[in-house]
Amino acid sequence: MVQLLHRLSIRSTNSQEKLLRVIQNPITDHLPPNCRKVTLSFDEQIVRPRDYIESLGPKESICVFVGAMAKGSDNFADEYVDEKIAISNYSLSASVACSKFCHAAEDVWDII
Repeated sequence: MVQLLHRLSIRSTNSQEKLLRVIQNPITDHLPPNCRKVTLSFDEQIVRPRDYIESLGPKESICVFVGAMAKGSDNFADEYVDEKIAISNYSLSASVACSKFCHAAEDVWDII
């Protein structure tokens, strides 16, 4: 992450391919059309990740904003998101929240 912030991009060690790059705000300029923007929050209505992903339309994509804060309000993406959902009765680390959501997407989209 330090390299990304200093150089504004990270390239592969085996090629010149850019793996990560810093983009200009607003983030919504870089999202595909018809993209549902959602953030995961402990304070919202609980939804099973699988049910939520199944509710997406056939031509709809999704962008999930995940906060990585242990304490405090989770309003970091309020200006960008369409809705906020909770995926557990418990506070989850960012890595666990991402994992639960990604595994649900794999199941729904039949990715093995």
